Amino acid sequence: MNHTLTLISRSSDFKTQIAAQWSHDFHQEIPNVLITAQTHVDQLWAKVTRSLRDQLDYKFPSQQDFIESQGQTLLALKEEVKGMLAMIVHDISKKSIRIHGGLKDRMQRQWKPGFKEARELKGQ
Repeated sequence: MNHTLTLISRSSDFKTQIAAQWSHDFHQEIPNVLITAQTHVDQLWAKVTRSLRDQLDYKFPSQQDFIESQGQTLLALKEEVKGMLAMIVHDISKKSIRIHGGLKDRMQRQWKPGFKEARELKGQ
């Protein structure tokens, strides 16, 4: 009986360590995900706004000064999009804490039949 309790305790410690490591690794990656996403926004934004300006300059050459004057507005809009992206990633991070907290329990439920079968095979 004591051997079984020791195995259960070690199993629980192992699952706790896996859940903690998963959560830690996930949260270490979040800044990289945000930086990558914001870089893609910058690149896509530059491409789309350049194309838009070129088309507007071609179709409405007399409005070129007005189109150029909207640069700050477009830049502010891009920064707003990047800020919203940061809030979304932050929200995912907060919600993941709750999800990762239940990881150990889910692992225990899923692994329990396997441990039970292994004990039965060993005759314990």
